[in-house]
Amino acid sequence: GPATEGPHEDACSLLQVASRSTFIVESLTIGKDERTVGLKVLRNRATNESVDIAYTFGGKVDSIRLKSPVTHRVRELLVSSGRDAERLLTMGWAANELLLPFANRIANGTYELDGTTYNMRRNKAPNAIHGFLIGKRMQVVAENASAHSASVTLAYEFNEANDPKTQPVGYPFLLRAEVTYALDAQGVSITTTVKNLARQGGPLPFYMGMHPYFVVEDVSKSTVVFDACSAWNEIVVDKDMIPTTATTPFSGFRGEPIGGSRLEPTSWDTGFKATASQAACPELRTEVFDPAQGDSGVLWMKSPEFQWLQVFTGGAPALAQAVAIEPMSGETDAYNNGQAVELLLQAGETWEGTF
Repeated sequence: GPATEGPHEDACSLLQVASRSTFIVESLTIGKDERTVGLKVLRNRATNESVDIAYTFGGKVDSIRLKSPVTHRVRELLVSSGRDAERLLTMGWAANELLLPFANRIANGTYELDGTTYNMRRNKAPNAIHGFLIGKRMQVVAENASAHSASVTLAYEFNEANDPKTQPVGYPFLLRAEVTYALDAQGVSITTTVKNLARQGGPLPFYMGMHPYFVVEDVSKSTVVFDACSAWNEIVVDKDMIPTTATTPFSGFRGEPIGGSRLEPTSWDTGFKATASQAACPELRTEVFDPAQGDSGVLWMKSPEFQWLQVFTGGAPALAQAVAIEPMSGETDAYNNGQAVELLLQAGETWEGTF
C-alpha cells in the first residue's frame, strides 16, 4: 500500500530512489515540528515486504514486514509504531533498539580499564543499561537498491570533539559505528562494524546487542525454540540482574508454550549462551512461534560474534503481546566480568558482527 496511508498522511513526505528496481529505498518523514522522525524504508516491490529504520532515532527498527512461507501473507514481525511518530518516540522498553557500546546492564554503571575507573549514568538504578545510541540522530552514509536487495548504512561517532551530545558520561572513547540494514529474498540482516578511531593509546571496551520484540497474539500460548544445533547455558544472575559468572545447563525452549495467562505470561528476563563452536554452528536460529499465525519469526545470528541471547517477556501486556529475543555479542556486564579482554578494541582495530 502507499507509504502515506493512515491518520498521519499529512505529516508524511516520500522520496524514492532506484525506482525501476524490484527493491527500493524510500525516505519518509513522520510527525511534525520538533516531533518528527526520519525513516529509511527498504522495500521489495514484488512482495510488498519492507523494513522501517528510524535513522534520526538511534537506528531503531520500527517495522519488519515479511511474507510468511506458511501462510504466504505479509505480516508485521515486530512491535511497531505503525508510522505514528509520537508512538515511536515514546514507546520505551528499548523496543527494537540497537544497544551499543554495551547491551543490557553494567553493574553500578561502573567499570575499570587500565587502572582508571569510569562512572556512567545509572539509567536503570542501580545499573547502567542498553548503551548510548538510543534516540541519537545517525548519519546516512550509503543507500543501495537492486533487483536482489535494498540496503542502507547508518553511522554514528561517539565523542566527536565539538559535539557534547556525542560525549556520554563515563565513556570517553573514540568509537565509530556503521550499521548496514539489508532486505533481500531471505529476510533482513543487520551488520554492525565498529572501529576504535584512536591512533594511539589504550583500548576501548565494546559489545552490543539489539532488542527486537516479536509480536504474537498471546505470549502465554506462544513458544520459543532455541537452535538445536547447540546446547545452551542459562546465565545465573544476582538480585540486581548482574551475572554471577555461574551458568547452568538449560534444556527448555524446545517448543513448549511460554505459559501463564495472556495478561500475565510466565516471566522471563534471562540470558543464555550457546556452547557450540563456530565450526559446529556457524549460525544460530531462535524461533518465536505464534500458533494464532501458524508461523514463526526467526532471529538468526552469526557465530562466534553473537553467541548470547536474552529472552524477555516482561513487555506483555504493557508494551504489547510480544517476546523480545535479544542477540548479544557479549554477556551482560561484560565490562566487569572478565570477558572484556576478548571485547577490547585496540587503537585502529575494527570488529564486525551480523544478525
